[in-house]
Amino acid sequence: MSPDLNCISSSLLRSEPCINSLIAILTVCGQQLFSSYTFSCPCQVGKNFYYGSAFLVVPALILLIAGYALRGQMWTVASEYCCCSCTPPYRRSSPLERRLACLMFFDITGRALVAPLTWLTVTLLTGTYYECAASEFASVDQYPMFANVTPSKREEMLAGFPCYTSAPSDVIPIRDEVALLHRYQSQVSL
Repeated sequence: MSPDLNCISSSLLRSEPCINSLIAILTVCGQQLFSSYTFSCPCQVGKNFYYGSAFLVVPALILLIAGYALRGQMWTVASEYCCCSCTPPYRRSSPLERRLACLMFFDITGRALVAPLTWLTVTLLTGTYYECAASEFASVDQYPMFANVTPSKREEMLAGFPCYTSAPSDVIPIRDEVALLHRYQSQVSL
């Protein structure tokens, strides 16, 4: 590589917006791969909510923890200012040092939130996890077809909506409408 190209590439790698963009792109790609290879809604009463919620929230928490753990500055702030047993007894931090440590912590938090917020945004825009989690709680009282169905059978039918299992022909339009409603809700909740 030419010296000019090396200079440009090294300055881009040090640029915070470029790094954040790269993290966001990798998170989007990872989410799409993760979703396509690992997620399959169980379509069972009582399991959909926990399964869909876990796939929505747990990876975001893991990305947040990794974002904190991979920042070298975080360990400095934690050991110098937060952990009383780590600092020497003769060292007292001034109010200015504590304020600077607090500002540094907020800066680290802002950087660590890029991947989790990207994960949540992409998963809510896609709506698959939300649709699975909310399927049992859909309001179908306005449909006459559900008027004579027992509550347990209704829950079972609603839990099966995300899987698009074989259903009577009069339920298919309702299932599609509920799926659209859930996708709308997941996208508007952003």
